Amino acid sequence: MPNALKTASKTTAIKPKIIPRHAHSIARQRISQDALKVMMRLNEHGFKAHLVGGAVRDLLLNKRPKDFDVCTDARPRQIQKLFRNSRIIGRRFKLVQVYYSKDRIIQVSTFRDNAGFLPMEIEENQDREDLSLENLRNSENVYGTEETDALRRDLTINGLFYDLRSYSIIDYVGGWEDLQNKTIRVIGDPRERFAEDPVRLLRVLRHSARTGFKIEEQCYNALLESSDLILKASAVRVYDELKKDMLSGSFAPFLNLMRSTGILGKLIPQTAQTGAEWLFYERFFIECDKRVVYEQFKDELVMLAGLVIYSLIGSSDFRGRFLKELKELNSKEGILQALNDSIGNLFMTRRAKDEIIDLIKFIKDTLQGIERDQSLKGLKARKIADLAHDFFSVLAIAGGDYFTNVFARLKQDCQWK
Repeated sequence: MPNALKTASKTTAIKPKIIPRHAHSIARQRISQDALKVMMRLNEHGFKAHLVGGAVRDLLLNKRPKDFDVCTDARPRQIQKLFRNSRIIGRRFKLVQVYYSKDRIIQVSTFRDNAGFLPMEIEENQDREDLSLENLRNSENVYGTEETDALRRDLTINGLFYDLRSYSIIDYVGGWEDLQNKTIRVIGDPRERFAEDPVRLLRVLRHSARTGFKIEEQCYNALLESSDLILKASAVRVYDELKKDMLSGSFAPFLNLMRSTGILGKLIPQTAQTGAEWLFYERFFIECDKRVVYEQFKDELVMLAGLVIYSLIGSSDFRGRFLKELKELNSKEGILQALNDSIGNLFMTRRAKDEIIDLIKFIKDTLQGIERDQSLKGLKARKIADLAHDFFSVLAIAGGDYFTNVFARLKQDCQWK
């Protein structure tokens, strides 16, 4: 049986653009000390080692990177020998995780070829059970070069390397120019890249929403033409990607882009709303983004609930719809059926569904209690009360005087702070 671990034989055909230290804004003081240790040790043993991907992009945008990933020409076993505090992960694509503490992990990958591979984004999640085994079997672990590794990435602005030895930026894909021009562009032919991995549709919108950059015209047109492909993506991966955006602080502009490109309507057909209906919910998500930025929301449930209720209710007459058209949905089973009918092709975990069903019941009971001039004190004991507090606190800002008064009444009766 031939060895699956091969080295790419092709030579570098593209001459990279080198941005010297004096021409860019990345300073070592802004890089994780753990990442610096990893790169220096690899360099000391004769290997190339670069900071890569989102860390380079965010540092150049004067943002704090969430992760500091490193790529190198060292093989996984060679990397592991240099770091006793490491382990190799991956069924087919071997990555090395170097542990400094529970929350301080540096992921190190070997340069890979850009042919015969799963997309980089899938490779990062290859241990997930929902990943297509057929794709894994049809792909081999072929090592490559800086160039081939850069060409495998999704967007040009994510394809830059930072070389610690020279303190320079290495650019094979035009990412430096696109950063200067505030442009989102897919590496390679966008139609082919979207067909290869439809989740890239979401990633293009994500980075445009987070940076405020325009989407390059050819890429944008291909995205519009390819929007149906989102239905071919793993539903679990789409859900995981959306969770990242819900907790990004830029979910409102991301949803605006999903709506304008038709992708949101493909995932959740019931959200094809215009005018006042969307403006009401847009205010809701803008307020959620503020809470995320100030670290007041630690999970995605308020945003997910807003998205589900948007698909379920639709109308900006939030109060009227709950009190009238959903009045008959008193059982958990009835609400679950309505929820499943409304969310279309959007996957949700059972836990998330259960919590949102309980939240919908809480909202109905609150509004009906106020209509009947009943005390709301008994709602405080419900397990969902904390989520309900956060949800109504956002509605109080986004929904006008009526929901401001509802939240005040809940605070009074339930003794919420």
